[in-house]
Amino acid sequence: MHRKTAAVIVHVLGDRLGKLSMVLNDLGFVVCYYTAGIDPLHTVFYADLLILMGGPISANDELLHPFLREELRLIEQRLKASRPVFGICLGAQLIAKAAGAKIYNNSVKEQGWAPLHMTFKGLDSCLTFLNDVNVFHWHSETFTLPHKAELLAFTDDCAIQAFQIDSFGLAVQFHIEIESKSLRSIVGLGPDQLLSDHLRQGMINWEQQFKNHALFCFKNWIESILLN
Repeated sequence: MHRKTAAVIVHVLGDRLGKLSMVLNDLGFVVCYYTAGIDPLHTVFYADLLILMGGPISANDELLHPFLREELRLIEQRLKASRPVFGICLGAQLIAKAAGAKIYNNSVKEQGWAPLHMTFKGLDSCLTFLNDVNVFHWHSETFTLPHKAELLAFTDDCAIQAFQIDSFGLAVQFHIEIESKSLRSIVGLGPDQLLSDHLRQGMINWEQQFKNHALFCFKNWIESILLN
């Protein structure tokens, strides 16, 4: 029996999906990781699902990181072919740029926990269960809304937090995959360094109350693309 494949491109060595991978496993996916700039991507187009993770670089850094050109071409090809693509933070910015949007500095750096607000379209989307939930942000750039994309969510400090292109493209600037270990890595803390009270309490609330909401949102979207 053919098992569906999920190709995950990471921009930080060792970055992983966390519990999102459990959702994929439960739905019968084989998850394969590729490190941008190291692993060849020529077979990734044929994966049933492409997931683009976050990272500390800019989607505009093509001169500094030439591998971004290949990645952007891959995303553009998949969007044109209506093949499913999901992006988180930098991954969302790469989807936006591949779809023709401009990447630019946000008015403020979004760093920490802040509530996510849904548009009317967002309330009718897979993300609806995260409406007004404090989610984790760690980015300084944002983007214009791509042509034909539908805005799903925003925050007080960032006008575009999530968008969807038809049913096959989903992009979120916030870290829907966040867990205690990945949070420490994103903010650059060593194993012996303490989290601020804001970050620590936000992580506790997320894991105790809302992590399952995020998993359910992700599962809903995956199930919707499997039906198409």
